[in-house]
Amino acid sequence: MPSPSNSATRSASNAPRPGTPPSELPAERRSHYFIDLARAQLDLGRDEDAHVSLQTARQVAPQHARAHPQVRRTLTTLLSTHSAPNSGLFDLAEWARAR
Repeated sequence: MPSPSNSATRSASNAPRPGTPPSELPAERRSHYFIDLARAQLDLGRDEDAHVSLQTARQVAPQHARAHPQVRRTLTTLLSTHSAPNSGLFDLAEWARAR
């Protein structure tokens, strides 16, 4: 079997991981991807994943995530569906002004 060429190997290593937006996109667009992902995860009952996605959105573009109404709605839903939310979720909700 022939070995892959150097250019093919190089382009594969520069490709984004599946499920992540390309780093060439502006931070706000990458953050929005994770905000949308969090909402979808919430709809599927994957609450912890939704929390992690919102944290990632915050890391990528903090101002965008904090001002986005969907972040506050998702956090409000997460808080209301947990009988004992963890402190990380409370901290994120407070930061986003969702509490």
